[in-house]
Amino acid sequence: ADLLAALNYGVCYFHTYTLLLQYFKQCFGAVKPGGVLVCDGFGGTRSPFTPIQFRRRCSSFEYIFEQSPIDLLTNRTTCSIDFKFRDDATGKLGKRQRFFEYDFRAWSVAEMGDALREAGFEHVSVWIGESKWREEDGDIQSKDDAFIKLSDKKAFQPTAEFWNVYVAARRPMA
Repeated sequence: ADLLAALNYGVCYFHTYTLLLQYFKQCFGAVKPGGVLVCDGFGGTRSPFTPIQFRRRCSSFEYIFEQSPIDLLTNRTTCSIDFKFRDDATGKLGKRQRFFEYDFRAWSVAEMGDALREAGFEHVSVWIGESKWREEDGDIQSKDDAFIKLSDKKAFQPTAEFWNVYVAARRPMA
């Protein structure tokens, strides 16, 4: 492949560095010389340490996201997505609990970069997008800033409660 994309926090399912490295080595073997692997991660000033819940009302349902605090010994957290919906026939509000549930390991940008380089990739690049959250009429509304490329030469300290990163790495040409 010229490009592999491991998105929607797919690498967060690997709970140990050994498994993450093994996955990146498999990806390395699957991309052509000059090919790129892209993966994503998450974090924030609030995200790791406090339970999170936010709701978003949509036209016919309510979306509810919850995240437990990150365990500082394992960097693991559980996240879930629930839905509340109005039954058209009865008009009653129903709830679909734990429609999606995730057991994630939050990887730092440095850990992902180290594992990518150890797997054989080079030119690891990182883009970060910070989210601004505000409550409006009981809903949490978010506005994502444009993603900016981080540089090894300049320190960057994210200040947002929540942020997402994209990490891209290239397989050497020969």
